[in-house]
Amino acid sequence: MEKVIVIGVRLEDDVNFDDSIDELKNLCLACNYDVVGEIFQNLKKIVTSTFVGEGKVEEIKNLAKELEVQKLIFNDDLTPSQIRNLQKATKCQILDRSGLIIEIFSSRAKTKEAKIQVEIATLNYLLPKLVSSDANLSQQTGGAGSKNKGLGEKQIDLDKRKIRNSVAVLKKELEKVVTERNNRRVKRNKSEIPSIAIVGYTNAGKSTLLNYFVNRYGFKQDKNVLEKDMLFATLDTSIRKIIFDDNKKVLISDTVGFVSKLPHDLINAFRSTLEEAKEADLLLNVVDLSNKNYQMQIDVTNDTLKHIGVEDVPIINVFNKIDKISGIETKNDKVNVYISAYSGEGIEDLISLIKEYLFKNNKKYKLLIPYSSSKVFSYLKEEANVISFEEKDNGILTEIDSSIEIYGKVKQFDINKN
Repeated sequence: MEKVIVIGVRLEDDVNFDDSIDELKNLCLACNYDVVGEIFQNLKKIVTSTFVGEGKVEEIKNLAKELEVQKLIFNDDLTPSQIRNLQKATKCQILDRSGLIIEIFSSRAKTKEAKIQVEIATLNYLLPKLVSSDANLSQQTGGAGSKNKGLGEKQIDLDKRKIRNSVAVLKKELEKVVTERNNRRVKRNKSEIPSIAIVGYTNAGKSTLLNYFVNRYGFKQDKNVLEKDMLFATLDTSIRKIIFDDNKKVLISDTVGFVSKLPHDLINAFRSTLEEAKEADLLLNVVDLSNKNYQMQIDVTNDTLKHIGVEDVPIINVFNKIDKISGIETKNDKVNVYISAYSGEGIEDLISLIKEYLFKNNKKYKLLIPYSSSKVFSYLKEEANVISFEEKDNGILTEIDSSIEIYGKVKQFDINKN
């Protein structure tokens, strides 16, 4: 693991500083960095040129030399000039919080869609930070063959133009992938199966909850998704079909986790992936109740959902990891439920609440299906909850619990309609 020093500035109104630093260290761990030192400073305002004070810069330089560290990681985003000045003063590589998160995303992206989104975010992150350490690059190069022939163009401008062109090409490529995703979503919507999106702060237990459902109600064990006690273990959206014991079906998607100070470029880049949350019938906001700062994490999740345009989608707050805490009062209601996705404690209450939201319009119907229409009975066994059935002389007397959409396809057999 590469050794790093983490650096942070506590401003007067920053009540979440300590938690933010703890999170930064976990982000470093997720990126396979070994935090061997830390330096903090209390300031009324950020120093424009070097972010921290002149004396603190010298302290950072000496500690880096003493610990033989080549990389410094700051808890906030830095300007191009701050990065340049700090690199010059400390002789170390500088990485800010957004850069660290993007580095994690780059290493975790697996699908084509995720890789494109990360690359777009990376280029947008690099664009304003594009500064030249070579004096020759800041000189004008010849403009031969260009519209402004003879005027020339700075190399740095050429580099920026190349980045913008690359972003434009990637966005077009992403549009094709998004179109394919939307087509798959349309097909899923036609199946009349309601959808759930699991959202929440990174490492809150979203993948563990999805795997619990898969193992209990899914089809194959190999459809488990990666779950790991690490920030941003999951980047790609995973969708699984779940069939509850009463034959009620749902589609559940596990989305990328949120984090405080998540770069807007990353939120925007992953907007297409997060569309699963926007188009869902219900959101499960998984909250790590064992984290003392869980209320802040709820606020971050709500702010991020608002940023990507998620509105009018009902949300259940799923307070997870109750197996890790004791002596806390847990009281479920219509929007809050307490569970352990690891042990399964409280899951039954969550399932009941899910059904209450998604299947509240379901009704019971009695049908008489002629033997000549046996395919209809097979359809109902597959798509509805067949409560009971009895073979009669003129057909199969069947009682079902189903949505109005499914009933609409078989209502001609309703004994109360005839």
